[in-house]
Amino acid sequence: MQIKRLGEIESFLRAPGKDLEGALFHGRDQGLVRERSKALETAILGPKPDPFQIVELSEPEVKDAPGALYAEAASISMMGGKKFIRLRMNSDAAASALEAYLAERESGGARPDAFFVIEAGELRATGALRKIAESAKSVAAIACYPDDDASLEQFVESALGAARAEISNEAKIALLERLGSDRGVSRQEIDKLLTYCGAGLGRPVKIERQDVLALVGDTGAAEVDSLIDAVLTGNVEAAVRQNGRLAASGVHPVRILRALGLHLERLAGLETGKGSFGYYQAEALRRHASRWQARNLARAQSLVIDAEMQCKTTGLPAAQISERTLIALARGAREARNA
Repeated sequence: MQIKRLGEIESFLRAPGKDLEGALFHGRDQGLVRERSKALETAILGPKPDPFQIVELSEPEVKDAPGALYAEAASISMMGGKKFIRLRMNSDAAASALEAYLAERESGGARPDAFFVIEAGELRATGALRKIAESAKSVAAIACYPDDDASLEQFVESALGAARAEISNEAKIALLERLGSDRGVSRQEIDKLLTYCGAGLGRPVKIERQDVLALVGDTGAAEVDSLIDAVLTGNVEAAVRQNGRLAASGVHPVRILRALGLHLERLAGLETGKGSFGYYQAEALRRHASRWQARNLARAQSLVIDAEMQCKTTGLPAAQISERTLIALARGAREARNA
């Protein structure tokens, strides 16, 4: 059966339920696939399982004997206790193994004291593995997509909350700007940040912006910064190319608009004397401030805010709304430059 809603997925990962015997995690974000698989392992076996309770089946083992999954699940663990069986494969072998397992259970085979997980990459909706898992009542099928703005922010809040760490608003903005859409990479960066700030040492942890800038690798912001620079300097062709690359890598259009809006806000702050070149990307701000007067900045900010609102409320494709806005601003900057 499919589980789609984020809240339902998180509930399942905390407590899989008695009726489920296995799960399929699949999708482009392999970091998220592995993280959810590990969370399920912890929910079933506890934080410190006996190594003999965890079994990994290889593709050759399953390919040569589709019944190996059920046989392994039905066998008794060397040290006793529930077993957790993991298969990492996309092929038809996994589909055949799952099909054989379900057939054994439907024909009266005893329910094993085990739980299995299949970790796969991107699967077609019409593919055998997905169809079998999604139609089985005893198997959870969960797609793992790259994080968009909303899910990334929720993940950050959850990870920091679990570590009992506070984060300032400026630090949170900087962290979200610097994380990309791959959950595994984001997890590594947050763990590194928490370790640096002293999480787990029995004292309150407060993360500030300078901590984020010092520790967190920029997995998403550099590409967005290049796009913003192309837009605000009037390089329409470069803006279109960079926007396409970001879209292909899974960066959500709203994230781009939000980053552009923040940059315009900083430019406006410089115009009114409320900002400083040394604090935010000084060279880029100098270059952009020389091209954008206060009146044009206000119009640009309004255009970006309207575009973000349209993305969230109109139901129209967010990518088209964002690209149209970026091209309009880039053309405006080009005309101002040539005037």
